[in-house]
Formats: sequence, structure tokens, C-alpha cells
Amino acid sequence: ALNYSSNNPQALQPSIEEFFQIADAKFNLLYSVYSMPNIILPFIGGFLTDFLGVRFAVNVFGFIVIIGQAVFTFGAYQEDFDMMVIGRFLFGLGGESLTVSQLPFLAKWFSGTRLAFAWGFAKAAVRLGKAANSFFTPKFYLWSNILYVPLLVGHGISTAAWIGGLFLSYIDQKADEQEHLESGAGEKKKTLISCKDIKNLPFIFYLFLLSYAVLFGSFIGVSN
Repeated sequence: ALNYSSNNPQALQPSIEEFFQIADAKFNLLYSVYSMPNIILPFIGGFLTDFLGVRFAVNVFGFIVIIGQAVFTFGAYQEDFDMMVIGRFLFGLGGESLTVSQLPFLAKWFSGTRLAFAWGFAKAAVRLGKAANSFFTPKFYLWSNILYVPLLVGHGISTAAWIGGLFLSYIDQKADEQEHLESGAGEKKKTLISCKDIKNLPFIFYLFLLSYAVLFGSFIGVSN
């Protein structure tokens, strides 16, 4: 759902540019305001996820995504491109941090080779969302000939995903309560996270970061 909605502008680029009479440079603001804050925000989002808890973080970041998509859609309804840019900025405040906060769920419920399979399945779902957006969003616009209609579909999908996240949080909480009852253990003590922990990360971690940055930098811009 996140990747379906986050890539709505890409699928509607010719229509948006024609509707607002703007060039590519101004259209790209819709992606710039999303991407620039996320140079730092995923790190902060990861810290908040560790500090506040996975369930709380997933629900909050998911709600921010819904608000951002709502403002983006309302901007299209009002024919206000600046409002659409603001909506994309709000969307970006929650989008990448939401992705970060979802990872602990996978690590908690899956282990060993099952974790790799679950992560691979999740990445496949990401690509499916992007492909579905590229296929269906232009069709919704051609069917309605109204710019905000396909964006409203994206908002509905994001809202449905957020509700699913609430249900997932409920299941996770009940599983924790059951585990505590069966083990007879008290509440687990939280491990405090500190920025000083960065210096303890192995060198291979930084090589992985460099590889990740080069890989995504080489194709994300083109794919959008």
C-alpha cells in the first residue's frame, strides 16, 4: 500500500504536468520533498521505534502516511499544486520510517531461513504495489478524467493497510501477553539505545550501507 500510494505521481506525470501546466523540474518537487527529509528520518524513525515500541511506531507512522496522502489528494481536488507538494512532504515524514518500523515485526515473528523468505516476500509485495500503481492509476484517471480520483484510491488503500496494521498490532500484543503468562516472567527490561552504539558496529555494516546507497542511487531515479 505504501509503495502504491508513494508512486502515484509517477503514474500520473503527463496528466499532472498538463493539468497544472508545469515542466518536469517543478513536477519533480513531488519527489524531492519526499526524499530529502528521508536522508535522515529513517535513522530517527529507527531510534523512535526502539524507544517507543514497534506497535506504537507502526501505527503512528502509518497514520502520518494517511494524512499526507489525504492532503495530497485534497490538493488535487482544490487544483492547488503547492498543497500537493505539502502533502507529499507529510507523506515522506511517515513513509520511510514506516518501512523501518516494520522490520522488527519480521525479525520477531520469523527466524533463520524463514526470516529471509519473509523479507523476500515483503520485497516482492513492494514491487507488486509499484507495478499495480503503474498499471491501475492511469486507468483510473482515464476512466474518471478527474485527477484526484486515482489519488483517492491510493488514500483508500493506505487507510486499509493502516487498519491492517492495527489488527497486526493487536495480534502481536496478545501474543506477548500469552508468552508472559506461559513463561511466568515479568515485563522485559528495555535495552536503552544510544548514538554511541554506532561506533560499535562492524566495518562490514558500513560496506553494506555503501552498497545499498550505490544500488538504490543507480536505479531508483530512473524507475520513478
